[in-house]
Formats: sequence, structure tokens, C-alpha cells
Amino acid sequence: MCEEHHHHEHHHDHDHDHDHHHHDHAENTDLAKLRILLPHWMDHNEDHADGFAGWAGKAAAAGHEDTAQMILRAAEAMRQANQSLQLALASLGEPAVDP
Repeated sequence: MCEEHHHHEHHHDHDHDHDHHHHDHAENTDLAKLRILLPHWMDHNEDHADGFAGWAGKAAAAGHEDTAQMILRAAEAMRQANQSLQLALASLGEPAVDP
């Protein structure tokens, strides 16, 4: 029985940049701060939205329904902003936050 040996040369080129620069640390620090700031901003926005709703009620009670509606739109915009901030947090691999 004659055994044939096949020799195949395999080259795998992998471009890896293993140089670590000072800005990598700053970026990691900034991302860590964002992970803290995003939930804080969401809480802050929700507090404002709640306050807006209260003031919208006062404006309506004073006969300024148009003013009340504009304030309520602002409250809704704050809540929509929170949805974007929630997506930003998720893009960093963080779990959803209930503001």
C-alpha cells in the first residue's frame, strides 16, 4: 500500500493592530461615564416631563388650553428623547432602564 502525503501550505493573514494608544483609555473612560450619564439623563427627563404635566394642568385650569397643549407636547418630547437615550444605552450593551 502506497501512502501519498499531500502537503498543502496554508497561509492565514490576519491584520491585528495590537498597538494600544492613550486615546483608547480615554475612550473607555468616556464610555464608562456614558453608562452612568445616560440613565441619569433619562431620570432627569422623566422628572421634567412629570413637572411639565403638572404645569400643563395649571395652565388649562387658568383657561389657557393652548398653553397646556404645548407644555404637554414638550413632556411627550422628553419621553421620546428618553427612548433614544435608552437605545444609546442598549448600544453600549447595557440593560434597559425604567426611568
